[in-house]
Amino acid sequence: MIGRLKYLFLAIVVATASQLSAQELLTLEQAIATSLENNFAVIISKGNAQIAQNNRTRGNAGFLPTLNLNASQSFTNQNVKQEFIGGTSNERDGATSDVFSAGAALNWVIFDGVKMFYTYEKLNELNRSGAADLNRVLAETVRDVTLAYYKVILEQNRLAILDSSIELSSERLGLAQSKYEVGKAAKLEYLTAQVDYNSDKSERIQQQETLNNNRIDLNQLMGIALDNSFTVGNQVPIDSTLILTDIMQLALANNDQLILAQHSRLVSGLEMKEINAEKFPVIGVNLGFNYSNLNSEAGFLLSNRTDGITYGVGATWSVFNGFNLQRRLQNARINVEITDNLLNQLKIQIESEVQQTYANYRTNLQLLALERENFAVAQENAAIALDRYRLGNSNALEWREAQNSAVSAAGRLIDAAYNTKIAEINLKWLSGQLVN
Repeated sequence: MIGRLKYLFLAIVVATASQLSAQELLTLEQAIATSLENNFAVIISKGNAQIAQNNRTRGNAGFLPTLNLNASQSFTNQNVKQEFIGGTSNERDGATSDVFSAGAALNWVIFDGVKMFYTYEKLNELNRSGAADLNRVLAETVRDVTLAYYKVILEQNRLAILDSSIELSSERLGLAQSKYEVGKAAKLEYLTAQVDYNSDKSERIQQQETLNNNRIDLNQLMGIALDNSFTVGNQVPIDSTLILTDIMQLALANNDQLILAQHSRLVSGLEMKEINAEKFPVIGVNLGFNYSNLNSEAGFLLSNRTDGITYGVGATWSVFNGFNLQRRLQNARINVEITDNLLNQLKIQIESEVQQTYANYRTNLQLLALERENFAVAQENAAIALDRYRLGNSNALEWREAQNSAVSAAGRLIDAAYNTKIAEINLKWLSGQLVN
């Protein structure tokens, strides 16, 4: 048991590994892949990106002509009484007639102040914006899943520490009971050991609930059954090589939010050009074909059939519309200025977040190194205290304090590793490195 205390952090590995045979081992790569396949936010963003891609056509921009076909067949049944100038008359009850008509009309705008070119470029930009937004959602999902995955590792390691502590408390309880039974210790010492042992078990029960809740959170992010049972490894790999200047440069070039803002700025500029193009006339050509056939039992015509083509050129020019065009153009210019300011604001915000997150990253790296030293000292101190207690050279209070110190040091060590990992993940997310 002394050896187990001396290598308490290694006991975490043993305790975790002992659970792998009972539950499926889930790797981070598997968690991310499952989430990207099932996560609702990802599915919705993929749909929106597909819509933007479908809208990026020349026909939607107005480059292509429109062709409409029409056909109709009508019937009438009428009572006819007609008197003509020459004195003749025509009277008939229930006279029927039918008319069949069909036609085709082609219209093609050949000039609209080059608005269609700006519209097509805007559709291209919206398509790129949709792809960028999908990349943003993918990156956020990867970040959230990664954080949740390592949170499960954190809570799983905390549970392993408590299991180790319970074993130590169990040995202390056994020693106290033996001493009490042979009259070498007071009953108070035995009862205190019993209370501490039960306290450790109570804390373990609460920690198990916390671990289960974090597993549920990860299942939710992966879009699978919330009661899915799995376990994870126990290691939290730390990348200690990140450099601020590199991260800042990548963030200003690859940050998903910044890219989206840049697309929004371009779209605003193209919308202003679209409105400005409405100052020019719209010129179009048209071509049509019409066919009509009439059959009647009464009237001036017993039958009439016509067919032929029509064609021409037309132009419209809105020279005054209540200053609405000017109003829309002014609003478009203001919107361009707004998107410029939002873009500049976002750049400053991202620079600030990178600076703060990197400072947190460096601080946690220092804390991680310090907690490793503290943990080694706490392990040795606890081992010495246990030896002294077993030999009767110290009391239970001294041993309990050393035990609590070792458990606390182990907890701070895994907390420091997790906090460092959070900062590392956020830096890579800010700099657009989580999704290729």
